[in-house]
Amino acid sequence: MTWRILARVSCPALLSLVCGGAAFAQTTWYVDAGATPPGAGTPASPFASIQYAIDRPTTVAGDTVLVAPGTYQESLGIFKPITVKSSHGPLATILESSAGIDGVHLDWGGASPVFEGFSVQSTTQISGIYAPTGTVRGCIVSDCTSVAGIECPGCWIESSTIARNNLGVVGAGLGVGTIRITNSAVWGNAQANLDPGATPVIESFNAGFGSPANGSLPGDPGFWDLPSSDFHLRPGSPCIDAGDPAGPLDPDGSRIDIGALVYDPTYAPGPSVYCTGKVNSQGCTPAIGSTGSASASGAGPFAISGTNVLPGKPALLLLGGGKSSTAFQGGVLCVAQPVKRLGSQISAGVSPCAGTLGFDMQAYVQSGVNPALGPGALASVQWWSRDPLDPAGFGSSLSDALFFGVAP
Repeated sequence: MTWRILARVSCPALLSLVCGGAAFAQTTWYVDAGATPPGAGTPASPFASIQYAIDRPTTVAGDTVLVAPGTYQESLGIFKPITVKSSHGPLATILESSAGIDGVHLDWGGASPVFEGFSVQSTTQISGIYAPTGTVRGCIVSDCTSVAGIECPGCWIESSTIARNNLGVVGAGLGVGTIRITNSAVWGNAQANLDPGATPVIESFNAGFGSPANGSLPGDPGFWDLPSSDFHLRPGSPCIDAGDPAGPLDPDGSRIDIGALVYDPTYAPGPSVYCTGKVNSQGCTPAIGSTGSASASGAGPFAISGTNVLPGKPALLLLGGGKSSTAFQGGVLCVAQPVKRLGSQISAGVSPCAGTLGFDMQAYVQSGVNPALGPGALASVQWWSRDPLDPAGFGSSLSDALFFGVAP
């Protein structure tokens, strides 16, 4: 790997106040991707570009650039001691940077500037964030396949998730600066989660790397679905209430969690439809659907439906432990092995292609008959039904599939 040659920026005399001097006035400038450009930076007339807001001569030391939810297709250079912060966190505010350039470049001195609450994602940039200095806080950095999620010769990384990159966090081969990482989950990166080079690392209360003596958890952080970039903490994750006990509390008043996303006991992925159904002998494609979501204890419904099937035909629901795509009976088996067969029934209806199917998945989950469908489980379902005139000759029909997780 080629390391960059870095020079620390010293604190200019004019900005000695940033390095420990007197306090100064602070202004908040507003940005919204849907605004009419260029904007005035006010709540009523926000700037339309984050970089434009940063570059304004009126944006000065100590100011905050507050960014509304949205997807921002720009790369950022933050070379002022300011805070660039999303108003609604990393799931709502996404930065997709240009090809061949770092997503974000932070460099001023010490812990400034601050970049907080964004998802930075791209497969073409050099690094998601390049930070010789500054603070990265509450960010998700993923799918940066060229160099690293965060290239950090001398920065602070706090309460962030760095996953599915080429490298997770890298330092500097010349030993410039110190990487400080706390309350962060760094996992599932192709080459290494932490590759500091010659840069010293101060780490505590992290997941995916680090020493247990420093409160860190070197193993799997327990994301809900790493392959699908779902970095929520699943039930039982070791990151829950495992951050620095001296740090700020989570919104529920408990000890801070590790990673960018606070554990939500009501959350589970999906349900979401995927894969492709098989056209039946009447020229219709059976379709799966759902109402509600899966929970091991919740009172709400989770019903699986099927439409566009032949009426009056035997049918059942195929249940697997996740997604798949395998040739099967002239169509695609969309659920992963091992497969269970549930809810044997006769499709309702009388008109061709107007048959319907239904299954109470919530009752099945909560019955406890299948221990594999406890809190934190991931599963997929797909309808199979009889089609005597199947053009493929298998006498069967298949719907598309539904992927879901089970909340506590």
